Amino acid sequence: MTTALTTIDYLQLAAPFLAAPLAAYLSVIGYKSQKRADRGEAFHAEKRRVYHEFLISAAQLAGSISLDSSSQKYKVGREALDELTSSLAVLNLFGSDVVVKAATDFASYFYSLSGKPIDEAVELKNTVREIGEIMRQDLLLSK
Repeated sequence: MTTALTTIDYLQLAAPFLAAPLAAYLSVIGYKSQKRADRGEAFHAEKRRVYHEFLISAAQLAGSISLDSSSQKYKVGREALDELTSSLAVLNLFGSDVVVKAATDFASYFYSLSGKPIDEAVELKNTVREIGEIMRQDLLLSK
């Protein structure tokens, strides 16, 4: 007695051979998706670290400002200014355009502050706070 194989019989025979490549393909897709998510999270964590370091440098710079009593002009600490410059360079790699512009404007102000009269200085706490707020918004939006 000869029986003809039906379409279902062929599918049952082919199923193991089709399932293995399909499972491998889906595994590769899942792996790539997870790697992309991991890279995004790693970049976000590095961005957070860079922003933190810049804010620390900005605070240290603000703390390094002194008043020359004889000329009644500001003096900016050179080491703190160099640290801010270094932090700004790294920030340019990770920061959004808005953050980089705010940080660059902040740094430019300090580069020109030394030797200025007292009445030309701005309130530094508010400036550092504003940059921190811009960075916080950027981190929330880029999550």
